[in-house]
Amino acid sequence: LPSYVLLSPSSRKYPGLLGGSYRHPLSPSEIEVFKQEVDALIQSTRCMLCDLKCLVVLILCENKISVALRKVMN
Repeated sequence: LPSYVLLSPSSRKYPGLLGGSYRHPLSPSEIEVFKQEVDALIQSTRCMLCDLKCLVVLILCENKISVALRKVMN
């Protein structure tokens, strides 16, 4: 399974993430949901990469998908 590295100051799905990296083995269905959420975030007209509301960086290397996800919740 790919391993996601989440960098998040605040996360509703993964409470307790206060920065740093967090490796979490996800099930295939969870991976699909996570991919869809990231895709939706990127495609959202309210989410620009230069916007402070969110910063999404996708790095694909070897068998790992590293996602640096920073969301500032309203």
